[in-house]
Amino acid sequence: MPLALNRNEVAGAFGDFGTFVPLVLGMVTTLGLDLVTILVLIGVFYIASAILFRAPLPIQPMKAIAALAITGGISFGAVRVAGFALGIIFTVLAIVGFIGWLAKVIPRSVVLGVQVGLGLKLMATSAGMMSAPVKVTDIVPNWVYVVASIFAILALRRSRVPAMFAILGIGITPQLVQGYLQDLVTPNLSIPKILPLNLDPTDLLAGVLFLAIPQIPLTIGNSILATESLSRTLFPRNRAVTAKRLSISVGAANLASSILGGIPICHGAGGLAGHYRFGARTHTATLFMGSLLVATSLLYGGKFAIALRQIPIPVLGVILFFAALQLILLIKHVKRPGYDPFTTVLTAIICPILPYGFTLGMIVGCLTFFIRQSDLKEALRKRGEPNGNER
Repeated sequence: MPLALNRNEVAGAFGDFGTFVPLVLGMVTTLGLDLVTILVLIGVFYIASAILFRAPLPIQPMKAIAALAITGGISFGAVRVAGFALGIIFTVLAIVGFIGWLAKVIPRSVVLGVQVGLGLKLMATSAGMMSAPVKVTDIVPNWVYVVASIFAILALRRSRVPAMFAILGIGITPQLVQGYLQDLVTPNLSIPKILPLNLDPTDLLAGVLFLAIPQIPLTIGNSILATESLSRTLFPRNRAVTAKRLSISVGAANLASSILGGIPICHGAGGLAGHYRFGARTHTATLFMGSLLVATSLLYGGKFAIALRQIPIPVLGVILFFAALQLILLIKHVKRPGYDPFTTVLTAIICPILPYGFTLGMIVGCLTFFIRQSDLKEALRKRGEPNGNER
């Protein structure tokens, strides 16, 4: 896809902010990290991803690891170990062909269920964010942010003005009025800090057993299989986004990030849906976002962190809500030939509500699909009718 920097691509670049900003700021605050280093690395990975895939794929913190880190009790050393271990695992899985094999074996009905289940989980998260209290000093109540943002999206859905610009304006304007962002007038040049890897033996155990292993099925299901499937749906002519290349990308990025002092990162179907929902149609959007993160972090440093924290959580919740809705609406594809609606719905229900839901959802979904296919083939055989197979 050729580069096309226009208002829609710029607006779409911010489509993953609903997930990106809370997770990054949460990890930085809880673990005491240098935000400049984290954002510069993520920005570089955004740029590399745009060049490699030629599609608006997101760069996100790994959600299972981020959730455990934000809740406390996990050291940054363990987080870096987890990133390094996952880097090795996903690189090896791609090289030996296991990821490609999974992409062929796991039925499309199950992958669709994972996508819809992720959408349901993100929608529940967005509901909590939209009802979150704003800062005590904020002059605007949370419901005003929510109503105004939703109205802007609906009112501008057929307009030449991207809704994202209105949403960001709604979130930032009260902060400008109160003077919270005035420090961004003057630059504050900053340099990323490469942290030495001083590991405690307990970090090795915690990083591998408690962080890396629980993250593996979520990354396979969401960052690789669901992202590949969604990319094929949104960009059918793009052949660069494959399960193998996504696995290599996740592996290489985490090896580099863990060594340089960054956090574990991945791609994600939710982020791709968010970028697309708000206007991104080419890799120009993510190339722009990566460049913006690198340049702004280096130019403003800690001031940029203050600016990000001023974006009201309810506004981010609205952005996440519409990204989740984009995923949930994929359920319409279940009407296509070869899909099993029962398997898709069952998988979508299991993924968001059970512990280790994405792992259980894929396992139960696959078993259900193959059992139902076997029963269908047997029934058709007895009736003497031809049968089809999803794959």
